[in-house]
Amino acid sequence: MACDFSYNHYRYFLKKALAEGFKITNFRDLSVGIRQIILRHDIDYSLQSAFKLARIEAEIGVKATYFIRVHGPYNIFQKENYKLLKEIEKFGHEIGLHFEAGTLGPTLGLNEVSLFLKEKEILEAVLGAKIESAAEHGEVPRPKDYWQHHFFTRVTKNKVGIKHYPQEKAYEKFHYLSDSCGRWREGCFCQNLSKYSDFQLLTHPVFWDPKQDSLEKDYAQIMEKNKN
Repeated sequence: MACDFSYNHYRYFLKKALAEGFKITNFRDLSVGIRQIILRHDIDYSLQSAFKLARIEAEIGVKATYFIRVHGPYNIFQKENYKLLKEIEKFGHEIGLHFEAGTLGPTLGLNEVSLFLKEKEILEAVLGAKIESAAEHGEVPRPKDYWQHHFFTRVTKNKVGIKHYPQEKAYEKFHYLSDSCGRWREGCFCQNLSKYSDFQLLTHPVFWDPKQDSLEKDYAQIMEKNKN
């Protein structure tokens, strides 16, 4: 099958991974073992696109972590978006926080720990459940070397009540692959399955949705380039 950003190819490489003996799971449900794929999605721009991937994964029988923004262009308090979040949760996926405290705190002159806790509190209030996992959005503006000095290099996860974050040492053995900017830097995920025993796979659902406006995808690509 030709490698592209389509739902058919997404189904293909998840099924291929399962057929080759990989377990596909989220941060919350990860267990000790080998040949595991931590599947995560950073939901930067569209809950509708996120829901479509979540439904595909549920049909195949795999779980992922969906990192949700509370400062994003979508409003998690809006009725339809709230329904989408709850449906994603019902599929068995984990909802995590895609936080912006590390960059917005200094920009706005606010304490980054207090801001993180407020972001977490808001998402927990909407879901009616505790958040266990968090991943940094890294919105611009920020220093060029920010990812070498990200939020969790300054703040312990225990201090903010989090159990998992993608950069922690526990996940160093998982080879990281991402569709950042709408492209695979090491070739498509399906081409890498035989190269590593464990993966942390990050996708951005907006790049996979054929119904997303091309201007929105272009904007997402520009913002992703600025983040890297």
